[in-house]
Amino acid sequence: MNTIVSLCDPWFAWIATYMIHSSVLLIACWAILRSLRSPSHALAERAWKISGTVGLITTVVQLQFVDAGFYALELESSNPIVACDLDVPGGGPGLSSTDSFASKIQWSVRTSADPAINAATTVPQDANDARPQVSMQFSDADQPTVSTSVPANESAAISHAATIWRAKLLKTAVVLSVAFWFAIGMMRLVVSSLILRFNVRRAKQLNRGRPRQLLDQLLKRNNISRRVTLRIDGDHTDPVASGIWRWTIILPAHFEVSLSDDEQQAALAHELAHLVRGDVIWLWVGQCLTACLGFQPMNFVARRQWQQASEYLSDQWAVGHGASQLSLAKSLTTLAGMRLTRKSQALMPAATGTRATLPGRVKRLLGGKEMIDPWQSKARTRLSWCVALLMIVAFPFAVPGVRAATPSDLTARQRDRQDREAGSMNVVVNEQAAVSEIEALIRLDLELAALNAEIGRAVDLADRHKDIDGIAESIATIRTAASSLEEDRNGLSELILQE
Repeated sequence: MNTIVSLCDPWFAWIATYMIHSSVLLIACWAILRSLRSPSHALAERAWKISGTVGLITTVVQLQFVDAGFYALELESSNPIVACDLDVPGGGPGLSSTDSFASKIQWSVRTSADPAINAATTVPQDANDARPQVSMQFSDADQPTVSTSVPANESAAISHAATIWRAKLLKTAVVLSVAFWFAIGMMRLVVSSLILRFNVRRAKQLNRGRPRQLLDQLLKRNNISRRVTLRIDGDHTDPVASGIWRWTIILPAHFEVSLSDDEQQAALAHELAHLVRGDVIWLWVGQCLTACLGFQPMNFVARRQWQQASEYLSDQWAVGHGASQLSLAKSLTTLAGMRLTRKSQALMPAATGTRATLPGRVKRLLGGKEMIDPWQSKARTRLSWCVALLMIVAFPFAVPGVRAATPSDLTARQRDRQDREAGSMNVVVNEQAAVSEIEALIRLDLELAALNAEIGRAVDLADRHKDIDGIAESIATIRTAASSLEEDRNGLSELILQE
């Protein structure tokens, strides 16, 4: 299970980064197109195609080559580093509660020999206190044995581990759900392509007749050298274009008897426009985006928008290459009126297009105005693709993403967070490195306390004996040793505080 969770990290980063990039691109595309006063079908088609596909490229570029963005959720448990609160009041026996570092650490005392120390009370420790507990054991020779431990809050630790595990399971569930969606989408695409191939082969090839003659005239007139296969199928109600490598147009059985020659030529020109413009390829791209990456709902919007724009642009291509606007409008309305039922072929663009675009297309064709779109010029086309290239280069640096946090990232973030929590009255203590320094500091405090006790006993002896000079010399020696120990303790205390 842990192996599966670890393998999901880079895929979760890819999914999250793709969602960010694609959402920013598609929302920006929608906002820009909505702000235009004079809408352009060529610009809309190009903008939706770029916005729908560039997010895939920028995601890969950012994750592979750009060290930008923010980290993924930190789902690793912390290292054994704890923060020691320095606000504990009071001190131990023989220690100053005002300037002693040891007095600011939760501590307890256990002895076996000294009755004075043995009578000292133990400072109680709260169950939720996570500060290091220092235990000082005195032997018969009054030599202290110091040990430290960091008590763990078991309930907090269990809660933290449960939270981490739930987050990991959620991350794994997201990745597995997307993988399942992708697999189902790929299966649907494969099945659809097999059905499409079967239907195309089942349709009867048309090598002679009026539609064949009209199509050959269109190819010759527009200097199109590629061969276009013409087929007829009684199950279709609309002319449809198919084939990436082998261009094919499939006609309904009633096509020749229901339309005049001009209307047939206009409908054939519209389907030929889909093949020449590469709409069949982009139809496959749209199917892949929605079937395999459908967890991004705006992919459906992008596909629908550029397909609607392609219908208008195919009409414009047909009119510009020999078809009459009136004949094309009549063919669209005739075919739509005869379409009582329609067999859906998702991977083949039909002549009548979608029901949403048909009224607008007919109105545009019957308007009588010359259909000229300034965004179809070569200069503006080159400008559009230059903008797309610029987005691929600059977008990974300008838009944040998500990447899996490395162990060094986790360590750095963890220490930064602990430094912020420590503030002015907290000290970050590493259990493996700093505990020995704390023990050394406590030993120094204990030795100072012992020396101060010796001084007190020496003063008592001086009161009861006559050799005052010798005792005074002994006291001075002890005071000098105490001062040296005091300096060492202060230096070690400052070192620990700085760390």
